[in-house]
Amino acid sequence: MDPMERMTEIQKVFSASSKIKPDLTESFLSFMEKTLGKGELDVKTKSLVALALSLGLQCEWCITYHTKKCLEAGCTESEMMETAYIAAIMAGTPALMNVNIMEEAIRGFNQTNSDSDISH
Repeated sequence: MDPMERMTEIQKVFSASSKIKPDLTESFLSFMEKTLGKGELDVKTKSLVALALSLGLQCEWCITYHTKKCLEAGCTESEMMETAYIAAIMAGTPALMNVNIMEEAIRGFNQTNSDSDISH
């Protein structure tokens, strides 16, 4: 599954959830936004921490989502790869094997950004 398909699936989950439990969905998304927004730690650092945890927990959707957030926060591929090794230290080699998902997302989002730059 490509990164854009994963992002669509994430959106579908929250869309379905908001129809059934709008209050919980809104609270969760607000909590996530506030937690990952600027605070004592900058957004870039928080994005890398979230990516490390996503890799360690081996959640394909989370890896894709947080890779996108890292790119939006200005993280480099080198910083994300270093983060992947930190995840591997803490969660073992399976975390490092999930770098494939991260790399696929980086390529996909960079391609999407390139395509949108061309159309404007």
